[in-house]
Amino acid sequence: MKTTLWLAVLSLALTTGLMSFPARAGDLELQSGDRVVVLGGTFFERMQAYGLGEAALMTGYADRDISVRNLGWSGDNVFGEARAVFGSVEDGFKRLEKDVRAARPTVVIVNYGGNEAHSGSDGLAAFQAGLQRLLDMLASTQARIIVLLPHSYEDLGGDLPSPEAYNQDLELYRGALRDASERRQLPVVDLARALQAARGDLGSNQSLTDNGVHLSPLGYRAVAPHLATSLGATQPAWHVELDLRHNAMDAVGCMVLAVSTGEAGQVPDDAGDRAASAAGNRPTRVEFTVLDDVLELSQQNGYGSPATLPQGKLAIGGLAKGDYALKIDGQTIRTDSEAAWSQGLPLTQRGGQKQAEQLRQAVVAKNQLYFYRYRPQNETYLFLFRKHEQGNNAAEIPQFDPLIQKQEQRIAGLRRPRPRKFEVVRVRR
Repeated sequence: MKTTLWLAVLSLALTTGLMSFPARAGDLELQSGDRVVVLGGTFFERMQAYGLGEAALMTGYADRDISVRNLGWSGDNVFGEARAVFGSVEDGFKRLEKDVRAARPTVVIVNYGGNEAHSGSDGLAAFQAGLQRLLDMLASTQARIIVLLPHSYEDLGGDLPSPEAYNQDLELYRGALRDASERRQLPVVDLARALQAARGDLGSNQSLTDNGVHLSPLGYRAVAPHLATSLGATQPAWHVELDLRHNAMDAVGCMVLAVSTGEAGQVPDDAGDRAASAAGNRPTRVEFTVLDDVLELSQQNGYGSPATLPQGKLAIGGLAKGDYALKIDGQTIRTDSEAAWSQGLPLTQRGGQKQAEQLRQAVVAKNQLYFYRYRPQNETYLFLFRKHEQGNNAAEIPQFDPLIQKQEQRIAGLRRPRPRKFEVVRVRR
């Protein structure tokens, strides 16, 4: 819908921080105060090292005060087998329960079935029994439970074996998860669908996994916004279109504020703008402030290809002839002709990359601290059969709590987008 351009000078909205967020699916919607525990195997454990999935959830729920605890454990299953350390499988399940209760969840996202599917149809009955026990235990915490279905393996060809037989067996386990969720009226999110959507963002020569099984850094980057959206987070499309000739604007995924035009090399002036417009002159400079609904995700450290993961589109019509540079907060983003800007150009970043990377790093730091809190590397000496040697040092483990809280405060301050100054100025006639 077109709106009068100069009505976009909504300084009140900028100063009060008003933001709008689309409605979310009720069963999956997170609330302020929610503590989300992610519980599963390798997919979740590796996710904490990149921080991208959690950052997408935080930015997509920027209007909610939520926190995340990652209890992913590589090789884990519904029996807690990987958590047994030196004990029995039953000890592993007790450790799983202890870890969950210590995290004090209000929401638990469960992702199991992928490891168990390697047992084929012969292991299905045991999996179903283990799943029921796990869900009973989680229900006793009074937390809301979300079931995340496991994904199939990629067929990368070459010397790697075909995953066809495994993927067929996996469908049995995905079906068992769906059945159990339906009986308990639990919401289900399909990780396979999120990965399918992520593949559509990549080039034909790119893969989501390193080996057909485990996601690569690029895979985690690509799936992050799709998984967050599946969990009810807001990830809106973004585009801005300014029509300077007709004083009109169309903006999606953001608010555009304080638009002014002028001549390149001069400070824009509203009175001068009106005089130039009345004389029929076209400006060679336009400035405006953008406040996004959702902070963009970090693309640093090789976690995504800007060419295949565009961040939005900007179109500006009515400029004088020439080549124009786009600057966001003083940083030159790209330079193109007046005709190209009029048609609209994709943006691989919207000026929020520094903040987005700071958010990602804060998430990674928080996850690392929490990992040390609940899985200390020397726990054999702290809590197990050699605690008689150094067990007195176990008193230091709770000292991670204030450090974790500090990082969460930092995350809360970084998840909301901040206003940015856009400037499109002629650099060549």
